Amino acid sequence: MFRRALSLNGPTDIALTFVDYLSAKNQEAFRYDQLTPESQRLIEEIEQVAKVPVSLMSTRFGERNIIDRRTW
Repeated sequence: MFRRALSLNGPTDIALTFVDYLSAKNQEAFRYDQLTPESQRLIEEIEQVAKVPVSLMSTRFGERNIIDRRTW
């Protein structure tokens, strides 16, 4: 289903929500390197399959709980 969605939508970036559901420890993360190793591996797998970066990740509700990996 993920690959089908990729082919239909042609994304250039992915925003991943509810990263805190992968591990409760992710609720405290404000940077990518603070996510659990398992969460980082899953994000890297998503990027490999999609061939686009996961640029935004939310770790809790609130604007300060968004990890932004975009380079401006």
